[in-house]
This record gives sequence, C-alpha cells and structure tokens, in this order.
Amino acid sequence: MKNNTLFLLTIVMVLSVASCKKKVETCKLGKAYISDGNTTPNANTFSYYSDGKLQKVVYADKTKDSVAYSADTIYIRTYDVNDSVISLFAGVLNSNGDVVSGVKDNLNYSGSITSTDIYSLEYNAEGKLTKKTITNSLQSTLLNLNYDGGNTATGNLFIGGVLDRSYTFYHNTIENKTGVDDMNAVFTPYFGRPSQNLLDSMRIVTAADDTIRVQYSHTLDANEYVSKTTQTFLTTNADTRYSTYQYFGCSK
Repeated sequence: MKNNTLFLLTIVMVLSVASCKKKVETCKLGKAYISDGNTTPNANTFSYYSDGKLQKVVYADKTKDSVAYSADTIYIRTYDVNDSVISLFAGVLNSNGDVVSGVKDNLNYSGSITSTDIYSLEYNAEGKLTKKTITNSLQSTLLNLNYDGGNTATGNLFIGGVLDRSYTFYHNTIENKTGVDDMNAVFTPYFGRPSQNLLDSMRIVTAADDTIRVQYSHTLDANEYVSKTTQTFLTTNADTRYSTYQYFGCSK
C-alpha cells in the first residue's frame, strides 16, 4: 500500500512539473519568416525597449520601422533600403496603448511631403479593433470588424464608400499567444489586441462575387507558441504560404 501511494505521488509531481513548464506567457516575437515554399526568405526581425514595447522592425526587404513613444503619442519612422526616411507616422494612444488617431506623412527623397494619410481607429471593451478609417486626398478606406467570444467573426472593407470585400472568420481552440492579427498575420500591437484563438479558416467574398477560401494549419513549440503556420488559398490554383516564427526572452 505504501509503495502504491508513493507511486501515485510521483505521478502527481511529474504532471505538476509538466503543467508548470507550459505556463510560459512572456515570449517575445524575435523573427518571422514568410515564404512561398520555393525561396529561402529573409527574416522580419523585431526588437523591444526594456519595458517590452516594440522598438524596431527590420523587414525581409531591408526596409525598417523605428518606433518611439512620448507620453500618449507613438512615432513610427519608416526607412527604405537606402536608409532614407519615406514616411512619418504620429499617433495618439489611449490608456491601453492603442492608436485612436494618427497622421502619416509620405515623403520623397528630398524630404518633402508627397501625400498624407489620416487615421481614425475604434476598439471594443476588450481592446480589439472594431473600426479603422484611413483617409487621403484620393479616397477613404474603412474596415469594420465584429467579434464573437474574443475572436473576429465577420468584417467588411469599404474603399471610397463602396464595399470591396466581406470577411468571415473561423477560429480553433488554440490560444493566439504570438499576437499576430487575423487580416494579414502582421504584428502591430499598437493597433489593438488580436483574436483570442488562432485562425482555422477564412472566407472572403469580393465585390465581383468571387469567393476566396483560406485554410490554416499551425505547429506549436514547447511553450505553445506558434512556430509555423501554413496558409493555403483554396482557389482554382491553390496558393500556399508558410510563416515561421522564432521567440526569445521566454520565462514563466
């Protein structure tokens, strides 16, 4: 009887240790690779300030964003491959650190403003993006998103006041710890909280009544963060894209 009790206690201890090892919530996204499967991609590389805020993104094409914060304002300076500044963004942040309004000036090589985009964004009580409007001298773009249980459910994109496409999202039960958004799998933490769970599939209906179905599959690492996502566009000629993620600074 004593041996059986010790055996059971040992099992409980092993399971407890295993469960503790999975409770890692502080991994930071370090690199993201996006590939069509036929090429070896360069990485999108992310770096952070000591308080965890995003500091810089160096993209696969060698362009980069430099991010700075001052009180309730975020500044994003974008550079081309020759280190010339091509745009300046200044956004007003709410108490959650999300942009609620902003101005983006696009510049030529002499530093003169060639066009200006005006941003307006709204969020729900959970800090998830519900409305984003971008207006310039040519047109306005409006994205509306609706949620169900912490995940995107439906969305509409209007360009120049005309419906361009509608989205229907389907999620699985895997937690979205990486924090990429559902629209284009980018990491922009200053534009609201991402969906709670990872995407399983998406349906897009365009203004021309074309239906695009996108299927997702995910591979998780030991900390239950996504290490790889396969995104397959189920059209006449199936197109598959692969996103691979690497992390650092993981701790319990």
